[in-house]
Amino acid sequence: MKGSLAAALTAAGLMALVGGCARQAMPPGGPQDKRPPVVVATVPDTFAVVKDFSGPVVFRFDERISERVQGGSLDEAIVVSPITGRVRVHHGRQSLEVTVAGGFRPGLIYRVTLLPVIQDLFNNRLRDPFELVFSTGGALNASAVAGMVWDRITGRGVEPAEVLAYDTAQGVSEVGDTLFHVARADSGGIYVFRYLPPGAYRLVAFQDRNRNHRPDGLETRGDAEVTLSGPDTVILDVGVLAGDTTPARTARAEFLDSVTLQVSFDDYLDPLAPADSVRVTLARGDSVPPGPTPRVAHVFDEEGYRAYVQALADSVVRLDSLSVLDTALARLPRPDIPPALPGARRGTPPPRPDGSPAPGRSLILLLDAAPEPNVPFVLDIEGVVNVNGLGGGGGRVSLIRVPPPPPEPPPDTAAFGDTARVRDTTALPDTTERPDTTARPDTTRRARPDTIRVLRPIFRDVPGRFRR
Repeated sequence: MKGSLAAALTAAGLMALVGGCARQAMPPGGPQDKRPPVVVATVPDTFAVVKDFSGPVVFRFDERISERVQGGSLDEAIVVSPITGRVRVHHGRQSLEVTVAGGFRPGLIYRVTLLPVIQDLFNNRLRDPFELVFSTGGALNASAVAGMVWDRITGRGVEPAEVLAYDTAQGVSEVGDTLFHVARADSGGIYVFRYLPPGAYRLVAFQDRNRNHRPDGLETRGDAEVTLSGPDTVILDVGVLAGDTTPARTARAEFLDSVTLQVSFDDYLDPLAPADSVRVTLARGDSVPPGPTPRVAHVFDEEGYRAYVQALADSVVRLDSLSVLDTALARLPRPDIPPALPGARRGTPPPRPDGSPAPGRSLILLLDAAPEPNVPFVLDIEGVVNVNGLGGGGGRVSLIRVPPPPPEPPPDTAAFGDTARVRDTTALPDTTERPDTTARPDTTRRARPDTIRVLRPIFRDVPGRFRR
């Protein structure tokens, strides 16, 4: 009985030990570690030339590291460039081993980057990416191409984003023969390529939603081109945009004032397309009797209209002397200061990486006269180009100018009685307070009490003290 009990306890202890080894946990006791893990050695060494290298690439750390990473999987925590096969990462106690399907090809320059998602058992992450560069026979070209992947709508950096670079002399092959170099953008959208061989490259930046490391379908993407002739350093920003296959369509139109119309669309418009190339026609409704119809004198995009309003607000001279206005526009009948766009931002917008204006979703039309109030009109627009460069946008929209209500009249004083016939209050008794002039006793000469009489009984036994 005792033997079986001892065996059971031994088995339970072994199971607990095995279970404890299977789970990673913070070591008990001692001061808490707040220092991130540090790479102390790599195989191969940095800038080593190993022509027959078959792998794996090894990163050794100064402490135990976790199998868990900050987001994603361990395989996605390491980027191998160029892409020559599927990457696998194997976890060791204080190391990571990186293998590539098919092995590392000869005659190339490889960059193996540890992303700052690797952490130790106390959840301390790498502070910065760690990059290992080595050669399997290719010549090291000390080049660098860096920049920001930015959103062409917001103007801000995009993260997460992946950037591929390939030599255009190879073309793009569907069977995987094209050699793609790859870089990951950081939280600010900044990417870096180093040690690219000389050549003419096309860069394709995209948000890899399905994680297949290729731009697909309507994924947000953009491209740029660069030529490297040697150890060059190039700064190249890449704007990205969500894919689109339909032109911009007219959504609605509304009056900002009697001669200013804002026409909104269901898509952002190309800020570099000239607004005056858009064809606009204003006509009376089908069931409306013939009558005067205003003409569209000028078409602005949002940035152009803001500049127009700001120029009028800042100027103290006549309209026809403003450099931003042409002669016909200067003669338009309108208020001194046109209305601002609803929800318009204040101040100067931050500069965009390529210096282009921010795209908007509306056009602003200036009419040469105010349309008749409460009369239906029809507005036809053609030739609108959206931010993706698709033309043929526009459409028809109906509108009616509803005049603002008349100002309220001043209060009718007759309703409160004729104030001109209010009785003369000067005839009323004078109720103001006046000083009381009636005689009062002279308190200034008030007799003081005879203290001698008060104190005499007390000190009467003192000889000669209170004699008068």
